[in-house]
Amino acid sequence: MKIETSNCECGTLLSIEGRLDTAASEGLEKKLSELDISQGLCIDLGKVDYISSAFLRICIKCCKNLGDGKFCLRNPRPEVRKVFKISNLEKLIKSP
Repeated sequence: MKIETSNCECGTLLSIEGRLDTAASEGLEKKLSELDISQGLCIDLGKVDYISSAFLRICIKCCKNLGDGKFCLRNPRPEVRKVFKISNLEKLIKSP
């Protein structure tokens, strides 16, 4: 998994490439603990082809900690979007 960090209109933007399985999600959680995401966090999933329940847990945790409107996901592939839809978390996905 590869993570690039930059700033965007919603705060911190993480662009992730690769699989977000359980092990990679642990690495992502460690990275998030090192960043100041208090202004907001957006995760670009355009190059992610798999997410695990561990990543869903991270999303829920970020959403709760940051508050309404300060966490979003961008560009999920159809197979990733389907997981969010099934888990009733599709509202986290920001429309283009």
